[in-house]
Amino acid sequence: MFNNIGRKIKTLAKVICWICIVIFFIYGILIMIKGAPFLGILVFVLGSFISWIASFMTYGFGQLIENSDILVSQGRNRTNAKATADQGSNKVSEQPSAVQMVDTVNLNPVIAQNDNVCPNCKQTLSADSAFCTHCGFKIPTKTNKHICPSCGTVSKEDSVFCTQCGHKFS
Repeated sequence: MFNNIGRKIKTLAKVICWICIVIFFIYGILIMIKGAPFLGILVFVLGSFISWIASFMTYGFGQLIENSDILVSQGRNRTNAKATADQGSNKVSEQPSAVQMVDTVNLNPVIAQNDNVCPNCKQTLSADSAFCTHCGFKIPTKTNKHICPSCGTVSKEDSVFCTQCGHKFS
């Protein structure tokens, strides 16, 4: 019942639009028969136009649902592909932490603002970590380098902006 709901909503919008056009056509003919031809034509034209415009909202909602389903399936495919790759390399696949969010445009994980991020795997680290507990990457000391909280790129201490993504260091 709920499979392909976006397509069903779009079809419903088309059907309702055509039903309304037929109803306004019949109503316009009846008004013309009663002796008001101009009013009958006006009812048919304006009624059909209004039902056509009103169907845009329902059709657009169906398109939105359909696009959301596509984005969700792409996200699942990427997650499944990552899990398969992790299993193939004998790594344990971990659920994303609460610090990670989904960028809806690219569906790539984005790290929230945090100074303790591994530049290699982008995992959140404790403040005193010398090595990443997830990938083993040696964490540069903060005395002479910046680690970008947005993309994890290591920059010189005197850098004001990240050279990779343009994030402004505070």
